[in-house]
Amino acid sequence: MAAIHANENVVPDILAAGKILTGEYLPLAITMVSEAIYQVFYDDYDEITLFRGHSYTGNQLCCAVAFNWLEIKRSNNLLTLI
Repeated sequence: MAAIHANENVVPDILAAGKILTGEYLPLAITMVSEAIYQVFYDDYDEITLFRGHSYTGNQLCCAVAFNWLEIKRSNNLLTLI
């Protein structure tokens, strides 16, 4: 995960982002974690898996809007994390 604030060199272990992913038009959220936290929960066994999700998890329309919104932001150099 990239530094959130380059001047402070702050790198969070857990970061949640909400409707900003879709330009605040549709509900979609993500939770990002550091590699160390990811590895703790990465396993093929359900007993160790970190279950997560909400009613809009994987919604195709929201994901398509988010992809295009983030691409517009990236192509205009408006994102520093992507």
